[in-house]
Amino acid sequence: MTYKMNLKRKTFLFISAALFLSLFTFNDLGLIKLYNLNSKKNEIRLEIDNLILQEIKLTNEIDRLLYDDDYIQYVAKTKYHLVKPGEKIYKVIERKNIFKK
Repeated sequence: MTYKMNLKRKTFLFISAALFLSLFTFNDLGLIKLYNLNSKKNEIRLEIDNLILQEIKLTNEIDRLLYDDDYIQYVAKTKYHLVKPGEKIYKVIERKNIFKK
């Protein structure tokens, strides 16, 4: 009779433990939810780090545009194709393109 009671008790404990573990794993506060939240937190941290780097680059760009005359001249010539009065621009054409038939 004690063997049957021990068997029933062990079965009950096993079922209770399995139920507890399944609830702990799969419910709204379970391990899967915790893993997903940690993954999302890491993604957001990476995005924040990238945005901080972008902000630093843009701040440096603004400072250069405000205070660095050589950089302003470089941007004006390369991006907007501006020239100083009397300055000539020569465009070099590759020979490959001239003799194409």
